[in-house]
Amino acid sequence: MCEEKTKVCFKCGRELPLDADHFYKSNSSKSGFAGACKECKGQPFGQRKKVTGDGWRICPHCERKLPATKEYFSGNKGNKDGLDAICKECIGRVFKKPPPKFKEGYKICSKCGRELPATREYYHKDSNAKTGCISRCLECSGLSFGFSMFTTHIRNGNGDKQCCRCKEWKSEDNFYKSHVTPDGLIGHCKECTKIENANRDPAKGREYNNRPEVKKRREERSQRPDVRERDRESSLKYSKSDKGKAAAKRYRESEKGKANKRRYAEYYWRSPQGKESAEKYRKSEKGKIKTERYEKSDKGIAAVKRYHASDKFRERMKITAHNRRAKMRELECSLTIEQWEFCKEYFNDKCCYCGKKKKLEQDHYIALNKNGEYEKQNIVPACKSCNASKLDHDALEWFRKQLFYSEKREKRILKYLGYVNEKIQQRTLF
Repeated sequence: MCEEKTKVCFKCGRELPLDADHFYKSNSSKSGFAGACKECKGQPFGQRKKVTGDGWRICPHCERKLPATKEYFSGNKGNKDGLDAICKECIGRVFKKPPPKFKEGYKICSKCGRELPATREYYHKDSNAKTGCISRCLECSGLSFGFSMFTTHIRNGNGDKQCCRCKEWKSEDNFYKSHVTPDGLIGHCKECTKIENANRDPAKGREYNNRPEVKKRREERSQRPDVRERDRESSLKYSKSDKGKAAAKRYRESEKGKANKRRYAEYYWRSPQGKESAEKYRKSEKGKIKTERYEKSDKGIAAVKRYHASDKFRERMKITAHNRRAKMRELECSLTIEQWEFCKEYFNDKCCYCGKKKKLEQDHYIALNKNGEYEKQNIVPACKSCNASKLDHDALEWFRKQLFYSEKREKRILKYLGYVNEKIQQRTLF
């Protein structure tokens, strides 16, 4: 006879028969059975899974007949049906509650738990929900069953309206206006609206308004012609009212309003339209009289003195003198203040020869007595010492003999003036 196969339990160390009565089956081990015996796992020897068939199973611990599904038994790939032998409650877990099954056309309120018809008499409408209604019933939302915002236009004998929150009858002055409802007023009174707004969480409102679908919906609505026309009429009506005029006056007198007014004025007078308007006014009779009166006043005389003492005036006078000298020799003179400022900025407000940061002068790269023109491609910034030392010498020959000569600065000068090499200059058309 063949010897009976045995296996040693790795927990208790006992040698037991290798069968289903002493070990659970396992597809992951070589022997086909688990490493620990059934007693070490809390099961008596000889007890197996009780299956009744038709999708039901009996738990060996509690001996309850339960559906053979993952809601009641954990998964186990080692078993044929893919489920564990012991139910979830016996191993310390909880059964999964199946989804609530309610009648067709009914809905369970998420707050009170009542099963109510899924109609507008009991729930507010919600087109995004599967049932077409919100999760809370009207009573849990602070309203009564049968309430509808489209029936709030009903009045009593005195013409008063009933608030849907506090249920009090009040005059129309106690309700905010609305373009949605038939009577043009919202359903709840002003006092209830203030209480609701005070208890509202602003973070939730910001989170809702920042949603992409809400932004898209709001943008599409604002582009509608009827909405744009209504908003424009409402804005004009508010600006003409006493309340709107008072708000505009407060804004103009505030620091923010004054700062914005100055900023917009500066932007306008610098624009082509503003410059044209200012020139037209100066040439008019009223503008001439006002200009003459200003120049003769103490304020105008002080302004002229400040301008004559400024660097801007000195630069302009230098450019005027250079233009006069160039015209006397019948040479081109087209350098502007803007071009000279760009030239200094290009060389970092330093002398293009020695590289020192000193007071700069306009130096003709090709000397004036050698028909050097007064234009952008012949003027470079130089300090007084370098400009006096260079005189009418050839710029490169003089520069290479100096102790502060730099090949890097030489290339920078030639690049700015548009020289392809030492002798050939590429002229620009502007």
